[in-house]
Amino acid sequence: MSVTYWYSTGHATAVLSTLRHTLGCYARRAEWIKVGITRTPEIRFAAHQREWAEGEEWDRMVVVYQTSSWRSACRVEDALIRYARDCHYSEKLWNQVAGGGGRVPLGPGPYSVYLLTA
Repeated sequence: MSVTYWYSTGHATAVLSTLRHTLGCYARRAEWIKVGITRTPEIRFAAHQREWAEGEEWDRMVVVYQTSSWRSACRVEDALIRYARDCHYSEKLWNQVAGGGGRVPLGPGPYSVYLLTA
């Protein structure tokens, strides 16, 4: 039950291959996985824990990408969700829709793309 910072930075297209590999490694070992974006990983992880079903919780949050660009964060989130669906992790994927469609955050970055695992 922790937040781990193990992230790439840079242009989204330059890091997507590494991030897809990372997602695959976590998805193979997890029962559930979720991809998301936040400015405040610890606060968001706590919120996810409150949203989870009674008696269950996410094991960890891994911040995999960090950027000052909201658009880049959305692009990476969307690409990772689509990759998970294409690689047959969809039965483990908690996301209901592709990424990048959330609320525009209040305040500046950095923005963190994360994986939740259970």
